[in-house]
Amino acid sequence: SSAPPPQPARADRVAHFPRFIHTQSAKSAKMYCKNRLSNTKYGINTLGIYAQFLPMSILEQLERNTNRYFLFIAILQLDPGLTPTNPLTTWLPLAIIFFVTAVRELNDDMQRLAADRTANNRTYLVARDHEWSQCTSENVCVGDLILIDKEHEVPADCVLLASSSADGSVHLETANLDGETDLKVRRAMPLTACLGLRLSPQLCASMEMEVAGIAGTELAGVVRLGGQACGVSEAQAMPQGAVVRTAEWALGLVVYT
Repeated sequence: SSAPPPQPARADRVAHFPRFIHTQSAKSAKMYCKNRLSNTKYGINTLGIYAQFLPMSILEQLERNTNRYFLFIAILQLDPGLTPTNPLTTWLPLAIIFFVTAVRELNDDMQRLAADRTANNRTYLVARDHEWSQCTSENVCVGDLILIDKEHEVPADCVLLASSSADGSVHLETANLDGETDLKVRRAMPLTACLGLRLSPQLCASMEMEVAGIAGTELAGVVRLGGQACGVSEAQAMPQGAVVRTAEWALGLVVYT
């Protein structure tokens, strides 16, 4: 008998698992994680950083072989029978190195916390309950229809539905994501591009999204509207952190937070 066909790797199966999204749906909003951004190293808020910083910083510095070596030498120098050298000649420089490194790490983490708060508190127009309302970036949910103005960052991974351009196109700057300064063109699917803002917030769409690739670098899916279906590809992908440059506004559907 012939051997059974090989099964795909677990990572491949997970990467191709479809994600079903209904616009303005409380179920979709609760099913997926929040959009809160956190790049801090020692905690998610000021109190958490100060509470965890000292032990974590010391443990992190002790991971370096050089620091462990000098700490071992300093401990040995505490025994006058082993060495006549004053222990301060090793303990003082070691303490200064630990202190300066810790202060620098703490300052960097506080700056990251400030940047996170700025990003999380940016406001956008979001369609919920069939009407537009102001919403902060951290409260954006999967399934939200979101209006992104020119020169504003995309707060979450979105699919482009329409824009102020006649052809539904928008140019994105992704320099802070991949370092490329060339603008990338994204075009809305014909099914929604022709409707513009008229398709919101009364849009009734059911979208099936699939990340085609382990690294999540490709986008594939289907959007259904009024009995019609249209494919979604990377040409409609607006990644989180990209900046809208040409169109006055871009309308997107949040698919990943």
